[in-house]
Amino acid sequence: MPSASPDHSAVTTAARLLRTPQVWLVPAGLLTLALCLITLLFNGSVANPGADLRDAPIGLVSLDKGVSTKEAGHQNIGRQVTAGIAAQPQKPHRSVEWRTFASLAEAKQAIGRNELFAAVVLPHDYSTKMLSLLGTAPEKPPVTVLTNHGAGSMASSIGEQIAESAVRGASSGAATGILQQAQKAGATVPAANQALVKDPVSVTTQAGAPLGDRTGHPDATAVGRVPPWGRVVPDPPLIGAGTAPRPCAPGGLSAE
Repeated sequence: MPSASPDHSAVTTAARLLRTPQVWLVPAGLLTLALCLITLLFNGSVANPGADLRDAPIGLVSLDKGVSTKEAGHQNIGRQVTAGIAAQPQKPHRSVEWRTFASLAEAKQAIGRNELFAAVVLPHDYSTKMLSLLGTAPEKPPVTVLTNHGAGSMASSIGEQIAESAVRGASSGAATGILQQAQKAGATVPAANQALVKDPVSVTTQAGAPLGDRTGHPDATAVGRVPPWGRVVPDPPLIGAGTAPRPCAPGGLSAE
């Protein structure tokens, strides 16, 4: 009688195992449970990264020279906006460590040392262009967000998102204050100009420093820790659009 082929023997053995569930059911169940636990742990880290975000270092630079008006004297709206961002209550508490720099060079050096995830830079004519939003030739101030890909792709993305959200929200709050002051003074502001208040700045991103040899592990942060979050957009945002920072509350732009 011819012997069974190897393939036939393998099929026969597999069939016997399938007919004996106590042999394979326990290992299969354990494997399924392990996969479920891994999935739950991963999804938990991704679902709410804002809850785990803490002391993310982001820089603030105001190059604004301010502007002088007959009504209010000299104002430096850029300085007030950066101060407002730093003072804004955070959710979660202390999720961001805002660091103020006196010059662009200092902020870039900090990025070069991997001390920042990102940095917000307000231009020298920030005040002038913010006030122009209510005039006949409105022009949005160009704001720059410096990124740091050397800190790791995730840290850089999170820093960029937080920085842009903060400067847009704070600038909108400052523009709202300017609009309300103008309306209190009896000025008629066209609807098109009023619409600019909701989104008063244009934001561009650029590398804060060449990568060179600074690039570490793609999931490492600028301070050598592995970030526990998994999504680039913090939830909830630290400063939402239309939220006026404290020093720039509507009707409260101080003269300096």
